[in-house]
Amino acid sequence: MTDARIAGLKAMLRLTPEQERYWPALETALREAATQRSQRMTERMERRREMRENRDAARPDPVQRLRTMADRMGENAATMRKLADAAGPLYASLDEAQKRRVDRMMQRGGRMMMGGGGHGRMGGGWGGQWEGHRGGPGRGPGGEGGRL
Repeated sequence: MTDARIAGLKAMLRLTPEQERYWPALETALREAATQRSQRMTERMERRREMRENRDAARPDPVQRLRTMADRMGENAATMRKLADAAGPLYASLDEAQKRRVDRMMQRGGRMMMGGGGHGRMGGGWGGQWEGHRGGPGRGPGGEGGRL
C-alpha cells in the first residue's frame, strides 16, 4: 500500500523535470514514516494480545502511560520535522495549481497517504497520519495509554 500511496501522491502532483530532483528526499521520508507507523501498529496489536492473554499482568500506572505518550509525541515530532524538511524544497517549487492540490489533500487529513482512515492529526497531508490517531476517550496519541 505504501508504494501505491506514494505513487499516487507523485502522480497527483504532476511534477516537472525540475521538481523531480526534490522528490527522492520526500519519498524517503514518507517511507520512513510509513515504516514507523507500521511498527507502532504491530507493537499495539502485540500489547493488546498480551493483555487479553494475561489479564492478571500488571498494567502501567498513569505516570508510566504519560511518559510513554511523551516519548511517542517526541518520536512523532521528529518524524514530522523530517517530513517538513524533505517536503519544504519541493513545496516551494510547486506552482499554484500543484499547491492547491496539496492543500486539498491536507484538508482531507492526508488520508490518501500513510494514514488510510486516520484523522490527519499526526502528520497532515505529506505524511497523512503516522499514528493514524483515532483519539477518543481514554486514548493517547497513537492509541496507547488509557484513561488516567
